Amino acid sequence: MQLLGIDSNSLEHDVILSGWGEAAGFGLGGNVNEVYNFKGIFSENGDYELTLKLIDRDEQDKVIASKTTTIKVGSVQEGIGGQEDLPKELPKTGMNISLYLVISAFLILAGYTVISKKHK
Repeated sequence: MQLLGIDSNSLEHDVILSGWGEAAGFGLGGNVNEVYNFKGIFSENGDYELTLKLIDRDEQDKVIASKTTTIKVGSVQEGIGGQEDLPKELPKTGMNISLYLVISAFLILAGYTVISKKHK
């Protein structure tokens, strides 16, 4: 299994072999919101267990947090992952002429009501 990510310098790294980030690590504190895009390359179909760990570089790589997940890899023919059902008919968007007629009739009726009240 390979887990590849592209850093801010557009360099690709295999996260499993070399980890992710600068050797000194990242400073944490305050609001941290980072989005990373990775892609996995697998040698064969099956279930793969992946554990990501956030470590403290200053404390001999002490684990601060970790998350383990199972990734199912397979081809569509085997039924793993499935295939998206596409709509047979596109949804109707925008407005049609009848909506314009209803709005016009409402505006004419409202205008007539206002004018008739002024003449009384």
